[in-house]
This record gives sequence, structure tokens and C-alpha cells, in this order.
Amino acid sequence: MGNTGATSEPGIGQSHQESERLGFMAHELWSVIGVTTYDWEEGVERVVLPSDTTTLFQMSKFEVQTTDFCFESAMPPDQGRQARHELSTGLAVYHEALPFSEGERRWLSQVCNDTPEVPVAEEMFRLEEAEVITAGVRRTVKGGDLTRRWWSWRRQTDEFIGQGSLDAARLGLDSIAKLFLPRNPTA
Repeated sequence: MGNTGATSEPGIGQSHQESERLGFMAHELWSVIGVTTYDWEEGVERVVLPSDTTTLFQMSKFEVQTTDFCFESAMPPDQGRQARHELSTGLAVYHEALPFSEGERRWLSQVCNDTPEVPVAEEMFRLEEAEVITAGVRRTVKGGDLTRRWWSWRRQTDEFIGQGSLDAARLGLDSIAKLFLPRNPTA
């Protein structure tokens, strides 16, 4: 998706600053969500690194920002429809590619955002359990299982080998960043 030019127009979001903040957060998450070969190599013991926890927290903060974001009513109707469609599409691509269901993502975001200290929260949610509804079925999820899934997804290993879901999530984030930042930061 290309930049609609909406960022140069007043009224794209709650304020121009709020719009750019959402774009910046999408760009920042886009740039750190993947890992390099220095973070892990096949055959090396799996250890949750600070970058794993930090990116999980960034994902949670981005979730809160997108949930709280709204477009100004003063935006011209055609521009507003186009911008809402592009934001909705970018978020859908991003969310569908994440290794969590909607209920799991909401629970993780709540746990992460309720605890300001990243290391403390990581230990807390690794030990916690919660009930969420996924695909109409109530089930128990464990923080440690979600942490393991996040670790594997970021490295595209285990059940994520060959799925391309990390690239798809980055594509969704890229489209959101392009929508709200004045120029393409991911080019």
C-alpha cells in the first residue's frame, strides 16, 4: 500500500502528532520484530533474550495505541474512508500473522501494560495462566507457552518454518507506517 498523502493533511488522526506517533510505533516495531543470526542459531540452547521481551512489550504498546486511536470527524469523508480502510487492512494483515489469537494478544497486552518493568513482567506472565476465548472456545493459556511461541515465531522456527508470517506481519506494519509518517521510513 502506498502513502495516500494523508499525513500532510490536517485531521488524519486525533492530531497530526498522534498520527505520526502511531506511524512511528509501527515503523519501530517493523524494524525490531525480526531477529538476526546473532540472536540465535540452530542447535544453540533456546534462551529468551532481552530483545524477545522488549519486542513483546513493544507489540503490546502498539496494540494499546491502535485501540485508542481514532480519526477526527473533521477529516474529509473520502480521505477518511481511504485512511480507515488502509489502517484496517494493515492491522488485519499484521494481526493475522502474529502467533497469538485475539484473546491471547489482548491478555498479553494487558499483562505487559500493567507492569512497567519489562523483566518483572516477563517473569510474571511466564508463570501466569488466563482463560481466553479463541474461535468460540474458552481455553486456558499459559504465559510460558506464549513466550515460547513468540520466540519461535521471531526466528521462524518450529511450527513457523516456511510460513512467512513474520514477513506478513512486517508488511502490515510497513503499510501503517507509510500511512501515518510523512515519508516512507522502511524504504
